[in-house]
Formats: sequence, structure tokens, C-alpha cells
Amino acid sequence: MNAGADDLGTVFKALADPLRRRILWLLSDAQYHCRSGEKAVNGICVQDLSKYLEAPQSTISRHLAILSGAGLVFHDRDRTWHYYAVNASRVGDAVDWMRTLIPVGDEVREAVNRLRSPRESFGGELPQNLPAESADSSG
Repeated sequence: MNAGADDLGTVFKALADPLRRRILWLLSDAQYHCRSGEKAVNGICVQDLSKYLEAPQSTISRHLAILSGAGLVFHDRDRTWHYYAVNASRVGDAVDWMRTLIPVGDEVREAVNRLRSPRESFGGELPQNLPAESADSSG
């Protein structure tokens, strides 16, 4: 899907909140994904996100609903457990659209490509302490 600017409005609104960006950061890394018995699950449950981010489950659920509404996360259910994972295609749509705003040049193109894969700047791993972008995580 090649989304236009109008279609991406909800994506950029969802990305405006620091807590939602931190949720996406966690969801994008398989090392944080849950296990159901011996089976690996593609995603993280609300309870674990709440623990990792030290935020109430109700707050995490509200933010996940916004991310889901913007198409940025997938939701999967296994009996009573709900798991969430990043929709990389939708994130890619936003990055691709933003790329159209940048003048084309080799140096700029390389910088934008690095932004597309932020883990590379951390040697392939997330930092131990996720950055606290803002004390205000309501939204």
C-alpha cells in the first residue's frame, strides 16, 4: 500500500506521543516478544508492556488502541491473551512518504536510510534503558 499524505494523518498523530513511540520501539524488537508455553508469540502482551514501560495497563491499552487505529500495530489473540506487534509495512509507508520531502542527494539518502533502521546505530540491539522522551505520556 502506498499511502498518501491524507491517509497518513492518523499515523503521524499516533507517532506524536512519546509513550506510543516507546511502545512501538518495544514491539519492533523480537527479544521482548512473549512466549505462550514453549511457543514463541509474534508480539507482546499488554501486561508485559505495562511492566517494561512502568505504566498502568489501562494506559497501555488506550495507546495500543490508537496505534491499532492508525494501522501501526497488529493485534493477535490466543485464548484470553492479546498480543501486539508492529506493522512494519505501515511504518514503511510513513517513512516512504517523508522521503519524498527530502532533496535527493547521496549523503541525504544515506542518512534517511539509516533512520529506517535505528537499531543499526545501537549495534543491532535496543539500549538497556529506553529514552524517556517526555514525562507527559497522556494522549
